[in-house]
Amino acid sequence: MKHKASIMNIVGLCNVLQADALRFQGQFETTLLPGESNADACRRLGFKPGTRIVGNEGHGNTVIEITAIGERSILAKEISHNGEDRDGYESVWSLDCRMWLEVPKS
Repeated sequence: MKHKASIMNIVGLCNVLQADALRFQGQFETTLLPGESNADACRRLGFKPGTRIVGNEGHGNTVIEITAIGERSILAKEISHNGEDRDGYESVWSLDCRMWLEVPKS
């Protein structure tokens, strides 16, 4: 079981590095398709309550945990930003302005 957790941490780190690389290359796009709601994007990508995702809009990596998916909107709590822990306050989030990638819970 310890090895599985280590592999999941490596996969999460690879996703974070991939997000940084895409942003650096100027290939960073939004997760949303044209006309798509945040909730629809979550359903399309398989994001569910409890899923942690990382995105970077040019100010460092932000990790959020989705807490609810509505008809058009999502609720999430911020877990960390630039590697610093956040308060985990739940609020409405948008998946626009950055590409979001799933990361495992550590």
